[in-house]
Amino acid sequence: MVGSALHTLDSVEGSGKTFKLVSHGNVASVIQKVRTSPRARMFADLLRSDSSTQSIFFHHWRQLSLLKELSFPLFVSSDTRPSGVDPLVKEAALAKEMSAVKFQGVLTEALPLIEKRVKTFQVRLRAAGIDPDKGSNEQVMGFLLDQMGFLSGGSPIGTMLTQAKSFEDYFADEMGDFELELLTALKVGVRNDGLDRRNRLIKESALNEVEYEAAVAKLREEEFLRPVLSVLWCRGHPKLPVTSVYVGDQWQVVPQCDTCHERLSHCTYLIPSAASMMFVRHYEGILPYLMAWDLEQNEVPWAAHAYLDGESRDTEKDLVFKPKGKKGVTIVECKSTYTDTPDRTMDVNLRDHLIQLAQHVASYQSKNITVARAVLATNYKTTKERQEMVKKWVMDEERLKCLRVPDFSLIGPNTLECWWK
Repeated sequence: MVGSALHTLDSVEGSGKTFKLVSHGNVASVIQKVRTSPRARMFADLLRSDSSTQSIFFHHWRQLSLLKELSFPLFVSSDTRPSGVDPLVKEAALAKEMSAVKFQGVLTEALPLIEKRVKTFQVRLRAAGIDPDKGSNEQVMGFLLDQMGFLSGGSPIGTMLTQAKSFEDYFADEMGDFELELLTALKVGVRNDGLDRRNRLIKESALNEVEYEAAVAKLREEEFLRPVLSVLWCRGHPKLPVTSVYVGDQWQVVPQCDTCHERLSHCTYLIPSAASMMFVRHYEGILPYLMAWDLEQNEVPWAAHAYLDGESRDTEKDLVFKPKGKKGVTIVECKSTYTDTPDRTMDVNLRDHLIQLAQHVASYQSKNITVARAVLATNYKTTKERQEMVKKWVMDEERLKCLRVPDFSLIGPNTLECWWK
């Protein structure tokens, strides 16, 4: 049965019984958005056909994410590696020195008020029944938490700002300069962290530096990656450091140094555009979404993260679809794992994935649902050696025997063209 909006598969046929499919997850809602986005469809075409794009995006989500807790893909591009005298390091050292002197001056001027506040705090402690000379750390900490609002539901930040207001006259006039000096001191860290991230992405993508930068440039030119922050610096005159920070795509042409007119080097952070983010931000990786779009685009009835309704022991299938003009259904298991692992680890992962796929096939076969084909799709490239190794496992291992009856396929980023046929 085909749904009215998407080409969804709502049920599968067993022997004398129809099993309703229940889908979980957000694959269907994402595909619905892709249908109405020409840019997202163009990106999907690029994912299928361009090997460099595949190398950059087909990873475990944590390899691409800025945060360990949240999937937020972040990429870095640069045209150089620091060498010789590094202007950013020199500038940062000078800024830190200036900021330290200024902060020391603030402390010196504010010392009488600080001492007064400490004495007031001691009086409040004693009024609360705590002797600051004898009280335990737990008592003092409890008093502090209560005063800052943690125990009463108040705002700790608000309390801190209220306390800081007493010192406002000592630092407010200098705050503008201090912020600029702090930003200058941070530039080198932002740049260095970016270069470290770039080097890791290059390594994990199995591309060389030239290939990686060419792929990023192409994605940026086609607006599938967009810059969010750039650090630029001049290497032409290290005695007079010149650095800049740009937010977004503020520079359209290659900027030059105002002093020596040399081309500025850059380290640029980039995030996927809305069109490409539809595919690349997911914890399961790109595969379930890209493959579901392939099915939808070709009007093949499909279901994602599907269970048999009312069957508590049924296993979740990443994708189930009914090929046109063929009997039975196809089960697809999608896996995106870490790519910076030895071949031996990849082999172990593949065997584990095959066992899981075999369990899915067996669960349908036990209910006399015809499985015409089983597909294991991973973010590992499909090589001839890998195909032969997997085929041998299927033929030799008893726990994989249910994969011998259906047509079995191993799919990778490089074999996605017409994979559903």
